[in-house]
Amino acid sequence: MNDAHFFDTLIETTPPTRNVVYKTSGNRSLHLHVFEPKGHKSTDKRPCLFMVHGGGWVEGAPEAVYPYLAHFARLGIPGFSLQYRLVTENSGSTIFDCVKDGRSAMRYLRRHAAEFGIDPQRIVAGGGSAGAHVAVGTTLFS
Repeated sequence: MNDAHFFDTLIETTPPTRNVVYKTSGNRSLHLHVFEPKGHKSTDKRPCLFMVHGGGWVEGAPEAVYPYLAHFARLGIPGFSLQYRLVTENSGSTIFDCVKDGRSAMRYLRRHAAEFGIDPQRIVAGGGSAGAHVAVGTTLFS
């Protein structure tokens, strides 16, 4: 089995617990894909992961980080995968909009921390490639 096929299989077999809308931009709803550990309760106050997919700001999807978030959920750490606007020829979005979406999602997580059973002061942000840029921008400018 090649690495790409293995990774695709992991994505297919590790669905999120739920998706929530954190922001509406124009007529488009943007979601956080939520991974909750077994037995997780809203009364918990756990640290969590906030992961952002890469793709050069022009492609990619929240599913790209599912295997990582599923792994940490099995270890007891809730996780969130960010859906953000991509910079395409027809979108009218910029790289700054990608970071704005990350910042909006972080504010949403902090406002709803009690509902998610997370500690709003212990959110670890990370990502790969453009996702790392969005994560850093989110962290520095939130």
